Amino acid sequence: GRPFDVSAAQLRAMPVGQLLAVLGEHGINLDTEQYATLYGVFQASRRSYQTYRPQPLPHEIDVLLFRATRPLAGAAQWPPDCGWNAVLSRAARVHELDADHYSVLRGAAVQALAGVLMPSGGVAAGLVS
Repeated sequence: GRPFDVSAAQLRAMPVGQLLAVLGEHGINLDTEQYATLYGVFQASRRSYQTYRPQPLPHEIDVLLFRATRPLAGAAQWPPDCGWNAVLSRAARVHELDADHYSVLRGAAVQALAGVLMPSGGVAAGLVS
């Protein structure tokens, strides 16, 4: 793709018609109805994210947390358990992967993840037939 040389602030300030034209120039083709639907989903997701308060789980469960160690620029810093231990009866087992959010399921990171999930290749563990 081409570089997207329009800032988020500029996009927010544009009337919808102009915004759709700019997006179209970058290969993102939406009509007004599609845009309204997607924007509605975005707003609902944002409201849910802002108001959700997780409650402790009523049962003890085992949790494996795979955590990328390379932060994305501007990303919030999370505690090692990413907040999960606040809702778990037993602490999550954290496995750090040398990756970022987007590369965690590629290359060496996914191999490390698979090694934790299937330490004996999966067949002996009954995970793969």
